[in-house]
Amino acid sequence: MRRTLPAVSLVLIAALLFLHLKGVDVDQIAASIALVPTQLISLVLVLSLANYVLRFLRWEGLLESVGYRLPRARHMLIYVSGFSMALTPGKAGEAVRSIFLAEEGVNHRHSIACVGVERLYDVISVAILAVFVVSAWPQGALYVAFLLPIALALAFFVSEPRVAAWMLTRVKRNASELPGLTTKVIGSVVELVVAATEFPRNVALRGLPIGLAGWLLEGIGLWLLASQFEPELPMFLGVGIFSAAILVGALTFLPGGLGGTEVLMTTLLAAAGLSVSDAVAATAVCRLATLWFGLVLGILATLVVSRIALHER
Repeated sequence: MRRTLPAVSLVLIAALLFLHLKGVDVDQIAASIALVPTQLISLVLVLSLANYVLRFLRWEGLLESVGYRLPRARHMLIYVSGFSMALTPGKAGEAVRSIFLAEEGVNHRHSIACVGVERLYDVISVAILAVFVVSAWPQGALYVAFLLPIALALAFFVSEPRVAAWMLTRVKRNASELPGLTTKVIGSVVELVVAATEFPRNVALRGLPIGLAGWLLEGIGLWLLASQFEPELPMFLGVGIFSAAILVGALTFLPGGLGGTEVLMTTLLAAAGLSVSDAVAATAVCRLATLWFGLVLGILATLVVSRIALHER
């Protein structure tokens, strides 16, 4: 089942891409991309950097709350090195930071817990921001009705992790008769919530607004790109489209949400008034300035950290 889901997701996404882009001229897409000013691309990259800095500060605060304080410059390099594994399903590969942090005296259990809690914060953040999509389409109410309770439940897990862990452990205990995948999902959620108990409640609660601010900045980046083609596009709608696409991409179980994120982002931008070629162009530049930009930074940071570690040995 673990291998089947990504395969099914890939086939569905490929079919959607074919149907969505059928008849679209590649030259039109290239022409649309050429219309995006270099200054605007630079601004979107700066917004992505600001997101990374905010999330690093959140990460640093989590580790400091359980007794670890590292030199900031080196710690940031280690944090960014995790982006080199952004193309792993659910970004689970970001736990590679634990290898470097172990050499700094950080307990493996604490660093892995930190990765898990970060994912929890990110899911809550993009789920809340994705609610902005409802402002444009009446059918978005169904999305909110499904998504908002999940976001609120996750927020409760973060604010009261011990109570939530007790509840989920009981659910897990009674989940043996459920399908194997369901049991695994429940088990993963339990592990995330239990990981949250490693950190003080006030630190956990501070992590939520930081996550919201960071993902809001990247959402604004997409809005700026889309506004190049549709000046009347509201900012909150652009942010909602970005967040919904990121969230749905993660649910495809594909590395980095590749395919799922792009299909939904393009589809929603087209529904918001952009031509398909312009929507593809805005999506492509956005993903280059977020996912792929982070990946490149992560690879460079990994090389630097590895070289420093080899030199010190």
